[in-house]
Amino acid sequence: MRTLKTLVFAAAASVAMSAVALATDLYEAVAPVYEADEGHDWGGFYVGKLGGISFGWDSECGRDCDDSFFGFSKVFGYNWDQGDIIYGIDKMITFTWIGGQQEDFWKVSTQKMGRVGIEITDNAMIYGAAGLGWSTIICDVCSGGVWYGAVAAGLEVAVADNLNWRTHVQFSKPLHPDWSSLSVVSVGTGLVWQFN
Repeated sequence: MRTLKTLVFAAAASVAMSAVALATDLYEAVAPVYEADEGHDWGGFYVGKLGGISFGWDSECGRDCDDSFFGFSKVFGYNWDQGDIIYGIDKMITFTWIGGQQEDFWKVSTQKMGRVGIEITDNAMIYGAAGLGWSTIICDVCSGGVWYGAVAAGLEVAVADNLNWRTHVQFSKPLHPDWSSLSVVSVGTGLVWQFN
């Protein structure tokens, strides 16, 4: 009787092991499905604020005319995100306080630039820009303004879904012959909010 029980137990174990082996043969490993991260969406409208410093010098005046000024800018514009390439139109209004002269005054500049950016990581791009602007001085005895040309480069990093940190470096030169010896380099940094 004991031999019969052992034989039945062995047969049952053999069938169970065969079923496990068959199930293992039928199992096909499926690779997990991951959604591709397409990176930050740079497209759409944006507004922002930058703060920074400008360095101005006059090549005809020498070191006596070199000076630096603090200011802040409001930026707004629109980007078209084409994958790794980003095209945009950028408008900037800058208010610069110029003190320590015979009279303290504000300089107000407004400019429009075309921008082309290249995405360097999923959340960062570098860009180049060029355009025209109009600068005027506001004080008790001042009047008038001057057109200027500007070229710029910058870095923009997404710090949240709709929030970017921008650093902008710009070279500007007046287009009027009376001011042609003047040059200005500006560096600004701040936050830009996207609406896409």
